Amino acid sequence: MAWVSMVDLLVVASTFGAILFSFVVVPEILGRRGHDPRSTFARAVVWTTFLAIVLIPAAVSGFLFSVTNPVEWLILFFGLSVAILWEYYRLNPRKFTRTQ
Repeated sequence: MAWVSMVDLLVVASTFGAILFSFVVVPEILGRRGHDPRSTFARAVVWTTFLAIVLIPAAVSGFLFSVTNPVEWLILFFGLSVAILWEYYRLNPRKFTRTQ
């Protein structure tokens, strides 16, 4: 029996693809079109792209609707909130430092 099935490899590859496309390619395209990749607009486009790539196939396949435990939804929303706020803090550290 193989350690990793083809489906597992496909899931990992599509996850890496979603992350690389959303967080590397989209900001580069926006930067070349004249937008600041650190702007609120660009970050909103990046996160919208990422969530669309991840959630639309999950909704179409029916997986999203099969999750009925509210705690799992809370974990998902908490994790997404932490990730979005962490990225915003990482890209805008001057907004969070004290000035004396």
